[in-house]
Amino acid sequence: MWSVSLSFLFKFLEILIDDLLVATLTLPFISPDEVDTVVMHAPGTIKGDSSELLAIEKVFGNKIPLMTSNKWKLGHTFASSGLLSMELAVMMLQKQKFISTPFKNNTDLKEIKKVLVNAVGFGGNAVSVLLTLP
Repeated sequence: MWSVSLSFLFKFLEILIDDLLVATLTLPFISPDEVDTVVMHAPGTIKGDSSELLAIEKVFGNKIPLMTSNKWKLGHTFASSGLLSMELAVMMLQKQKFISTPFKNNTDLKEIKKVLVNAVGFGGNAVSVLLTLP
């Protein structure tokens, strides 16, 4: 019973993030091609991370932006998780330097103008915030 519930939960998470990303990136002033990097929620669970990755692949197709996360270093941090992810995005925009994870070192960006931040909370709360340079 528990594994069925978890499977449903992670499928719901994939659909939720997918719908959220589509809603965020179908705004009249943004195209998925314009997003330079994604700060993933990436809680460090196989199902959670793979669900988010599937949603990102659905939205961006074969033009997936560079992805990063900070939970490998900070842990989940619960309520402050989203704010710390936004801080990471702001740092990348200010410093014009992609901050990668130690597991996959991508630094192919010449300029960072738009960073998408994903955050998911208990009870199905989810948000994608697009931070841009003026």
